Amino acid sequence: MAKKITLLRHGKTGFSGRYVGAEDVPLSRGGVLQIENLRRSFNNSPVEKIISSPMLRCRQSCEILFEHHSVKYSEDLREIDFGRWEKMTFQEIVGQDPLL
Repeated sequence: MAKKITLLRHGKTGFSGRYVGAEDVPLSRGGVLQIENLRRSFNNSPVEKIISSPMLRCRQSCEILFEHHSVKYSEDLREIDFGRWEKMTFQEIVGQDPLL
């Protein structure tokens, strides 16, 4: 029997539209609502294994979606660090680094 792999992204944060990688930001209220709505579609789905980034926004998403399952948090799934571009919009980055 074929395995089914489902990839999910965390809900929205207060920094949606900005480059946020290493900064450990929480879900926004809208992000919590997104994940709560998504949970309804997973209620009857069999789940064998859950692997997630340890970032707060990902942990919060997993706690809402999979409250009765164990989750393995892997540093290998941690977002990259955007360095000086962290929390900036693309327009702000281009304004700061016009050669891009």
